[in-house]
Amino acid sequence: ANQAAPGTAPTAPQMQSVKLSDIADVKIIGKAESISKTNGSESIGIQVTRSPDADTVAIVDEVQDQVSKFKDEFKGVGIHTTLDQAKPIKDSVETMISKAIFGCLFAVIVIMLFLRNFKTTLISVISIPLSLLAALLVLKQMDISLNVMTLGAMTVAIGRVVDDSIVVIENIYRRMALKGEQLKGGELIRSATKEMFIPILSSTIVTVAVYLPLASVTGPVGELFMPFALTMVFALVASLIIAITLVPAMADSLFKNGLSEKELKSHEEKPSKLSGFYRRALNWSLSHKLITFGTAIVLLVGSLFLIPSIGVSFMPADEEKQIIVTYTPAPGELKEDIEKETEKVEKYLMDKDDVETVQYTLGENMMSGMMGGSS
Repeated sequence: ANQAAPGTAPTAPQMQSVKLSDIADVKIIGKAESISKTNGSESIGIQVTRSPDADTVAIVDEVQDQVSKFKDEFKGVGIHTTLDQAKPIKDSVETMISKAIFGCLFAVIVIMLFLRNFKTTLISVISIPLSLLAALLVLKQMDISLNVMTLGAMTVAIGRVVDDSIVVIENIYRRMALKGEQLKGGELIRSATKEMFIPILSSTIVTVAVYLPLASVTGPVGELFMPFALTMVFALVASLIIAITLVPAMADSLFKNGLSEKELKSHEEKPSKLSGFYRRALNWSLSHKLITFGTAIVLLVGSLFLIPSIGVSFMPADEEKQIIVTYTPAPGELKEDIEKETEKVEKYLMDKDDVETVQYTLGENMMSGMMGGSS
């Protein structure tokens, strides 16, 4: 350091000025340009928007994980979710799965009541899970997610995929029970399966021809129904393959020694009341062809007149659990005036017993948005 000579006053060292901008970012910050409130309390509103090709449920789950970590790190911060688009999706998927399981069990019970044989019922219903599994594998390869439309298609397909197997196993069982049947074992099963191949093939082709064009529809309708149509087509094709391959193989294994005396006796019993009623109705229809055809035509024409009274809409009406209101101010309207008016609406919504959350935002573009959600 510099020292003063004896007898002289010390001088201050030379100071060098430093600009504040050299060591910091300097900005002029005014008052808040936006206002955000949740249930009447000031808050910071954060909106997470997914990309068009992203999975809504996966994005929401990841956001919830990050929110949980944030809560653990900052104990004094309260975080409230005002809109969760994944919840209705999860609820719909869970509902469809439960209804599909119930429908599958109900189908098994009905098949058991009509076939009245455990082995034939087992062979028939095995096509349900296998056909749906095959459809899922193909959907996975095509990057089609498990959503309400694909689950709905599977629920509808449950009643159809089992038809081919029932037709094949019933014909095999019938041939085995015939007294004059000359073929035995595998030869009988192959012959009985070939008899039913053309009928079930034509039935499957007709059904596929109904659903397949939906997959080629363009626009929003096509995007909505394409997964439904493809799921139905894949499940139907799989059920046909299972009916002509796995069903005969299982029949050969379970009926290797033919039918038992009890099974033969059960098959030879007189027809049930339902069969008797159907036989009488069929005989009456064949004896009164003019009345039968006339009734069918009247019902067909009458149904056409009902179309105008049904109404047409893109999507069925659903109970809305959120309401979003956006207010665009008039030219020259002051921000303070807008804030006073929106606070009145906020108070009105919060006074409602069935409203759980009110999120209110007044942005710098002088537009006010308010969202209310109920349980």
